[in-house]
Amino acid sequence: MQRPKFSIILPIYNVEKYLAQCLSSILNQTVEDFELLCINDASTDSSMDIVNRYAEFDTRIKIINHPENKGLGAARNTALQYATGEFLCCIDSDDWVEENFLEVFLKGFEKTDAPSVWISPWKYYEKNDFATLNLSHPCMAHHPGGELIITPRNIFSYPAYAWNKSYKLDYVKEHGFKWAEGLYFEDMYFYFDFILSDPKAYIMPEMTYIYRYREISISSKISNDIKKIKDMYEILNMMQNLLKERQYDSSFQYSIDKFAKDFASGYKDSPIYDSIVAEYQKFLLKKSVL
Repeated sequence: MQRPKFSIILPIYNVEKYLAQCLSSILNQTVEDFELLCINDASTDSSMDIVNRYAEFDTRIKIINHPENKGLGAARNTALQYATGEFLCCIDSDDWVEENFLEVFLKGFEKTDAPSVWISPWKYYEKNDFATLNLSHPCMAHHPGGELIITPRNIFSYPAYAWNKSYKLDYVKEHGFKWAEGLYFEDMYFYFDFILSDPKAYIMPEMTYIYRYREISISSKISNDIKKIKDMYEILNMMQNLLKERQYDSSFQYSIDKFAKDFASGYKDSPIYDSIVAEYQKFLLKKSVL
């Protein structure tokens, strides 16, 4: 059986409002040679009814079911076990992509021997029905395209998102890269492990991914922020452990330390600043015993 050009990972959990737009954008790609791995992360709404209707007419869709909700990182890791394509990419099921999303990645891989090709995303503000250049990481947004070497100095200047990158699948499996499970910022762990293995990537200037920004209530945001803060420092601890396994690189450690400090400082005017400082102190304590 011939290997597909791309394996697309699509975790699905209660996204009935957005899923049809996402699926349609994927299935209408100019590059048609792909498999779409839909991971049902125990959805309780009509999401899987929507997927099943699309799957009746498109054999590229493969459905894998989780018996219980495990989260984004675990869903992607499950998909890795089934992926057979030459290249791997991820899409979040409340986002959507331009029709040349895969085509741009493919052109990038034809230009480079790097194991990964990156693009810049649009940021779509659902509340205002407005899309704009995502300036969360200016180094990425203003990069002219071409080869990129990640160093300890610039590692946190570029986004760790899974969905703005495509990887050579064999390279991912050979190195055993995984997303963190049960945590926010699961992408950062995968990204950091990848950078330690080979810091080279290739950037394409085209913007073909649309990231949907959804606002949440103030009360939900506060509880969300507390979990995100705890998870961020847990991810940073996991990254320190990777450094130890990789014979410990002090220059990367300096970058992690600076990021951890800056992350806490960024919340200095927040009502939960005391919680952030406490998590930062725990991070420093764990670091001291490495």
